[in-house]
Amino acid sequence: MRIKHRIAVLGAGNLGSALIAGLLRSEAVTAEQLLATTGTRERAEALAKAHLINATARNNAAVASQSDIVVLAVKPKNVHLVLEEIQDSLRAGQILISLAAAVPLSLIERWLGRPMPVFRALPNLAMRVRESATAISVNSAATPEQRDIVEGIFKAVGTTALVADEAIDVVTAHGGSGPGFIYWIMEAMTEGSVKAGLPVEVASAMTQQTFLGASLLARETGLDPAVLRRQVTTPNGTTAAGIAEFEKRGMRETLVAAIAAATERAREISRDLAGRQTDPLRNRRPRPR
Repeated sequence: MRIKHRIAVLGAGNLGSALIAGLLRSEAVTAEQLLATTGTRERAEALAKAHLINATARNNAAVASQSDIVVLAVKPKNVHLVLEEIQDSLRAGQILISLAAAVPLSLIERWLGRPMPVFRALPNLAMRVRESATAISVNSAATPEQRDIVEGIFKAVGTTALVADEAIDVVTAHGGSGPGFIYWIMEAMTEGSVKAGLPVEVASAMTQQTFLGASLLARETGLDPAVLRRQVTTPNGTTAAGIAEFEKRGMRETLVAAIAAATERAREISRDLAGRQTDPLRNRRPRPR
């Protein structure tokens, strides 16, 4: 799908730059359609050089005014500050997308202090290779056409699912934190293979390919992971011996608990932000025209 709009990525750190890289890799946009801001001049220069896009340090208001779609890729604690900065630059017809975990639509709308289409998208760093799993929620001001536009952006960098905003915290734990959990398991598998006698570079490459192959097989066959697990588990074989060790050490319960803990942490952050930033735009003085 070709995206025709100009997109500004404000606060293009790891997540924002992954979105930029994935969109360019997909050829859904051209470099001329992308604008970005970063925290430092050095970071802006590096981003511009890497992707041949227009990137500047800070300057969020000016960049937002030049775009059709504004993507907030800043940390949750900075969302209200950036909204305050760009408030006078937003106009009717623009779309606002927040990538910030733990900042619900209701809070963004309150901080905006004006009606406009607002989306939350929870992708992960796999956007860079167009394999992100992105959940999207949307407020009531968005039109069906605007929903299609936003879905198109994230379908260009992976798969998407529309969910209720209340479910985004679970997505944060699963899709956002999930890669971190998987990398932790990959570290452990590589370490185990090295201790068993493999050279580290061989163990690392085998681990990467094993995860890739297993994921692709699950996606392309559509089979439940439990079915695929049984297909590779011979009674009294090597896989059975390894899984028995997982079960003995409570690995399943640990991973289930990890998702629950990450979900609750997202909710805690949301409650904290709502409590501390009661209304950052309420006392804002109008800027001279």
